Amino acid sequence: MSADAPDGPLPAGLRRRRALVAGVVLAIAWPFVLAGPAAWRTASQVLALVLVGLSLTVTVGWLRVMALFAPAAAVAGAGATVVLIGGGRPGLGLAAALVAGAAAGLLALAPASANPRRWLPVTSLVLTVAGVLVMPRLFRPVTPSGLFGLDLTDDRVVYLVGLAVVIAACAGVARLRLRTPGRHLAGIGADDGTEEPQRWWVAGVALSGSLAGAAGYLTALLHHGVPSPMEFSPTTAVAYLAIPFVGGASTVGGAVVGAVVFLTAARTSLALGLASVTLPAVLLVVAAAVRHDGLVAWVRVRAGHRR
Repeated sequence: MSADAPDGPLPAGLRRRRALVAGVVLAIAWPFVLAGPAAWRTASQVLALVLVGLSLTVTVGWLRVMALFAPAAAVAGAGATVVLIGGGRPGLGLAAALVAGAAAGLLALAPASANPRRWLPVTSLVLTVAGVLVMPRLFRPVTPSGLFGLDLTDDRVVYLVGLAVVIAACAGVARLRLRTPGRHLAGIGADDGTEEPQRWWVAGVALSGSLAGAAGYLTALLHHGVPSPMEFSPTTAVAYLAIPFVGGASTVGGAVVGAVVFLTAARTSLALGLASVTLPAVLLVVAAAVRHDGLVAWVRVRAGHRR
């Protein structure tokens, strides 16, 4: 064996960095390989679902509550984006979507603040129903103008803008989880009713809502201001839970894997003549019955056993 050869497996940090670089390169390259407008739009839909998955990572994985306000927060983010695009200010769209999404999440939390674990699933579902009702007033066809010289009517540009947003979101969530605020968010399930956990509930719900708002921003760009109502419906809100349950509820990788599986299952449902949420709902039931920590955790365990 060469003297320069490593004595054992690569450090975990180096493996994660290499996996991250490989993932970014793959994310940039694969729509070019597939080519065609459909490939770019599919890739952008995956990115929007990754943002929804990250939103659910915070609520389902960290806060341990089945919050269903992600579609409502996405509606708020998309609506804010449409208003600003229509007003010729697309550069402010993302910031407005983040704020609007966070506000929607906090609106769901406000009436449930006495006992979020019990009431947030209910209030968030009510908010999602309200979001569907106000959609016709928020959405209208718009033609995105340029963003820092980029043509937002080009599906390739929308994908690359969305990819930049997703990379920043994934990096931010991953780093947060390792720091004190992230540990507080992941640990408040054991504490209830005291002043400090209440503040962390507010922070966690606002973070989750802002991530879903970013998904709404990308969806509004992708559909030029008129997304499909099905993407924000209460049934879709429940089906979205398949993303953390299948991919993994507490990791960034789980959100990415779950998003790909969700879209594949939804497309397969449509190909079979079923509603798009049918197979994702089946996957959710199966994953909940199996009671494992998702595909990402399963792969890690299997890889650890082989060493």
